[in-house]
Amino acid sequence: PFNKEEMQQLITNKKQELLSKAYIKKSEKYMKPLLELKKEETNIDIFFRLCLELQTLGQKMISMWNQEKKDRSQITLNDMETMTMAILNSKEGLLQDQYKWNFWFLDEYQDISLIQNNILNILSKGSQVFIVGDPQQSIYYFRGASTSVFQKKEEEAKTNTHSQIQYLTKNYRSCPELIAFFNDFFPETTFTKMKPVNDNYKKEKTVVFFNINKIMKSSDIKTSKEEGEWKAVLNRVNNLLKQGTKPGDIAVLARKNKPLQQLAWYLKKHQIPVHLHSSGSFKNRREVTDALFLLRFLLTPHDDENLIGLLRTPYCRIPDQTLVEWVQKNKQEEQNNTSSLWRFCIKENIYQPVIKELKYHLENTHKMGITLSFQQAILDLSFIDLSYYQDPTGVREANIWKLIYCLKDYETIGHNNLFAFADYLFFDSLSTESDDNASYSQNAISAIESTGIQLMTIHSAKGLEFKHVIIMNVRAGFRAKEGSAYFTGDQEIGKWALAVKSKIYRTNIEFAPSRDSLLLGEKKKRPEKSNKMGIEDKRIKSSAHKKIQEKHKENELKEFDRLLYVAATRAKETLSLIGAGTPEKNSWSDRFSFFSHLKPGSHQKKYYKYSVHQD
Repeated sequence: PFNKEEMQQLITNKKQELLSKAYIKKSEKYMKPLLELKKEETNIDIFFRLCLELQTLGQKMISMWNQEKKDRSQITLNDMETMTMAILNSKEGLLQDQYKWNFWFLDEYQDISLIQNNILNILSKGSQVFIVGDPQQSIYYFRGASTSVFQKKEEEAKTNTHSQIQYLTKNYRSCPELIAFFNDFFPETTFTKMKPVNDNYKKEKTVVFFNINKIMKSSDIKTSKEEGEWKAVLNRVNNLLKQGTKPGDIAVLARKNKPLQQLAWYLKKHQIPVHLHSSGSFKNRREVTDALFLLRFLLTPHDDENLIGLLRTPYCRIPDQTLVEWVQKNKQEEQNNTSSLWRFCIKENIYQPVIKELKYHLENTHKMGITLSFQQAILDLSFIDLSYYQDPTGVREANIWKLIYCLKDYETIGHNNLFAFADYLFFDSLSTESDDNASYSQNAISAIESTGIQLMTIHSAKGLEFKHVIIMNVRAGFRAKEGSAYFTGDQEIGKWALAVKSKIYRTNIEFAPSRDSLLLGEKKKRPEKSNKMGIEDKRIKSSAHKKIQEKHKENELKEFDRLLYVAATRAKETLSLIGAGTPEKNSWSDRFSFFSHLKPGSHQKKYYKYSVHQD
């Protein structure tokens, strides 16, 4: 945590900043924050004591929690990074001798986290390192990625006489007209200007389309911005299709999955083929469920309900009437001796090719292990072959291979409880997802070109390219991610801070402040809002807490801008930006000055043409 001297310095700096603003602007609105700073300054000892108590408690809890995760074989990627760093710090010399490579090639370096960077610095010390990255495309701040890591590495290279830096400014994807637009649209102070591969500009060609709709009015449908955007996307898609564009060459990008799911329904309603790359659908796919029946059979063959589910799949093709007869006959024999359906099938020597094949793969698990036997069974039972005939887009096949690779990854990173893996995917029993299992929920992307309009989030589109890109929600505002209300930290400086919770209790006589409230110098007052127990919870943030949160919000806003840059630069030929309603605060329409100059009609710039349509 911040020590007392650091806390005091932050308070002093903030007071000077507020006093300066109050003097220049002659405003009294800065008096309240100044009074709050004075209260905080008086109670620095209380804040610091609470931090030390939490640190002691946290160290004990973390030790117990880490041991519990080891016992359950639930070590996450973040845990592995922390453990690796601890090992390197304690046995760096030993590891340097055992694991040393002469050359390191590191791609996508803009998405690296601080701890990953520290690990790589130790392991690659003394070796030649080749780093590739574009900080303008850093969009994983929520996972710990920080552009400051890349910038520091760049500064180190500039001062190191043995380092070389090469700046790649040519854009090989987009047409020259679009590149000229990007250079005008994205501010040079934040984004580096790009160069086209050639200067063959078609100045009369319209490459950018702005479609800004007012909120639709309807007597029977609730007024919504979404409807205006759906209509604009539909119009743009229809125009492209009329020009002979293939549906698979059009991509609609959005920040979140929900608007894409709504748009998919709207486009299908208007007979437009779509291919929705949406998260949250992988576990619910039919082919994944069928494959999990097989996996769970290899793990627990005597689970009758699971076995019936497997035998009813298109890959086993046992008729329902046959299954009913087997179950009834087994129940008659169970009166004197309890037996599972699988034991019944083996005992009765039921001649069914699929039963014989399942028996072979079950016995094979003792020789090859569950994972390899599962993969072999998937191939032998024609899961892959049938998937292609059922779904020519290749998504079914991609999902089955993804399940196999997820299973292999699960084993590779140290998990040995395959029952937990199968049950997690089959029953979806976990309510939250870590970085490790988040990939298990996302639908696989087919290697076969889809025949529908591509709908995907901007994060999913990173690294891809499309002839025509449509970006939705350009007028939707940015909202900072909700972190802990009382705890926040900054990995770069290695510090964390608290906000203190103050409760004011209601009694029959008066509103009496709690002990913490008295310590913090709060006066008795009637709460404006209270819960059913008559208690008002109020957070009193320290200056350190506020400073870290302000830094996080600033970094998230910068990443929000980069998100639009990543989305726009997926386009090869045309780009469409669509929004509806009044621009919200900190929306892309609000943050990029190009939007403020838009007027309806077609507009010719030096190297490109753009059009603005308003309903």
